[in-house]
Amino acid sequence: MLTVIKKAFIASIFCSLILIGTASSFKASAGSDIKEPVLSENVSKNDEIDSVFANLYELDDVVGEYELIISGSGAMRDYTYPNFPLWFDEYSDKIVKVTLKKDVTNIGKNAFSFLEELCEIYIENPEILLPATASLIPENAKIFSHQISNSEKYSKAYDREFFSICSFNLGKCAVCNYECVSHTGGEPTCTTQGVCKLCGLAYGDMLSHNLSEWNEAVDASCTSDGAVGHYTCSSCNRYFDKNKSVIESVIIKSNGHAYGVWQEEIPPGCESQGQRGHYHCALCDGYFDINKSEIFILDIKETGHKGGMATCSELAICEVCQKPYGSLNPEEHHFSSELIFNEENHFYSCTCGAVSGMEAHTYIKEIIR
Repeated sequence: MLTVIKKAFIASIFCSLILIGTASSFKASAGSDIKEPVLSENVSKNDEIDSVFANLYELDDVVGEYELIISGSGAMRDYTYPNFPLWFDEYSDKIVKVTLKKDVTNIGKNAFSFLEELCEIYIENPEILLPATASLIPENAKIFSHQISNSEKYSKAYDREFFSICSFNLGKCAVCNYECVSHTGGEPTCTTQGVCKLCGLAYGDMLSHNLSEWNEAVDASCTSDGAVGHYTCSSCNRYFDKNKSVIESVIIKSNGHAYGVWQEEIPPGCESQGQRGHYHCALCDGYFDINKSEIFILDIKETGHKGGMATCSELAICEVCQKPYGSLNPEEHHFSSELIFNEENHFYSCTCGAVSGMEAHTYIKEIIR
């Protein structure tokens, strides 16, 4: 008894692991079309009218575990003691998956009853009638078949897990004609309906948008885009106008600078500033050079006067503009070209009162006739 319980427990865990690595929708093993079977057997019920074969393949992803594929057309034979299928002795505890192809019309009695590790059985033909016996399919095996099929009824009757393999088109299976009317699963969003986990159709209502506070309009500038007033949905990140209608874009594109006419350079003067050649944008009041790069300092500093020489009584005269500038130079005089004398001395005199070359008179005694 303990051995039976232990096997059932191990089989349950193993089936769960197998299902994790198996797609939930039906498909045959990828390796079954290219690998040679490790065992083949004619399992036809009547060799004259049936042509059914069993092929055993080792699974690609689990070493030492196998898939049994029943294919061909017609009925499968029943097995009774002591005549059991070829896979019974060596592989009954190693087969984890069984697939019955669509043209097989029944499951042979006792064919799978003793597959202790069987996790999944795929029954493609919805019209197969499963005999009303719990031992037909092992207890831990999950049954994959069409929604309208005897396999689905069998699953309910004997408490087996059932998974649909219906091929839905617009909510209706192209094989068994089951039409999905009670949609389940799938989470709706504010932009999409929920999608039925069984048939794949969208159904139900979408959620409401989760709108932000109103975002005021921002004007575009010469160098940056602006934005129209809008709401934003925090769920779908879409934009909405004042009436809460969808806006595809809120961006107001920048038109760039309005450069206007080129202004030639104004050279600086001795006392007046000049101005660089430039464009002037009437929109942002910016200034730009000939390459339309922004100028931050437009004025050119005055050059100042140059040349000339100041004296004690006259300012220097600028050699550029001919204007007097600066301050007097008390060390620079314009002395007279003729000597000036008084009773004691003779000298040269400047208009400012400065004298140069002052010398005392030297008298010569001489008779003047």
